[in-house]
Amino acid sequence: GTGIADAQALMAEEARLFRAATGKQPIISSALVELEAQGRLLFASVCGSTNYYGQSGCTLSGFAAEKGEAWREVYNTEGVLMHLDLSTSNLGWPNLVTLQTVGGVQPYHWVWNGSDYENAESLVAEEDTEPVEEEGDSAR
Repeated sequence: GTGIADAQALMAEEARLFRAATGKQPIISSALVELEAQGRLLFASVCGSTNYYGQSGCTLSGFAAEKGEAWREVYNTEGVLMHLDLSTSNLGWPNLVTLQTVGGVQPYHWVWNGSDYENAESLVAEEDTEPVEEEGDSAR
């Protein structure tokens, strides 16, 4: 299946907020990915307005259900177009990549950290900004 019933339930509050803000009925869609050993990924989107959600007109949430567990949100963005990069993965979970947009914004990559998806660019930035310990006596 596509997971649409689960997506409608998981995105119900987001859809309610959209209706309240815009007076429009959103479109909810979903895609279900079965992972061999890890579990399942469900991507659910609420779409309806570029004014509300940015360039794509949608908010996108990813939910993971490891074997025998309930869905839990592991990814969320607004205004981006995203796809699974099935050629790269971390701990068996595929990486997520945004499509490059007009205007030259480079794609963003998200990687599985063992419990959630993390933006790979922020992980690199965090590594680059760790304090460097210097030798010597700083209390002079």
